[in-house]
Amino acid sequence: LALTYRIIAGPDGADTDLAPMPVDPTPRLELKSLRIAFASTFPGFPVAAEISAAVESLASQLASSGASVEEAKLPGLDLHDDLAEGGRLIGMMLEAAQPEPPEQPTPVSSWFAALARRDRSLLAGER
Repeated sequence: LALTYRIIAGPDGADTDLAPMPVDPTPRLELKSLRIAFASTFPGFPVAAEISAAVESLASQLASSGASVEEAKLPGLDLHDDLAEGGRLIGMMLEAAQPEPPEQPTPVSSWFAALARRDRSLLAGER
C-alpha cells in the first residue's frame, strides 16, 4: 500500500494542469483502521482475468490482515457513450471556430443538452 501511495499521490510533473507540490510521506496506518473498496471489473470494458484475480487476491489479503474490505458498486455508466458525447462536444466547438459557418449550424440547445448529459454522467461517477 505504501508503494501504491507513492506512485499515485500528487502530480506527476508531466501534467500541465497541476502545479508541482510536495506530497506528505506515506502515513503510518494500521490496516485495522482502513476501509478499502475494490472493483475487479469495470462496466463496459474488458478486464483481463489475471487482473481481476490479482485485485481480488489483494482484497482478500488486506481483509485477512485486518482491513475492512468490500467490493465497490460502480455506477452503471456507459463510458463508450460518454466518449462519443465528448467527441460530439469537441465537434461543436470546432464548428463554432470555423471562419465560415456551416449550412446547418448546430443549435445552441444541442450544446446545452450535450453538456447536461456530460454533467449527469460525471455526477453519477462521483457518487
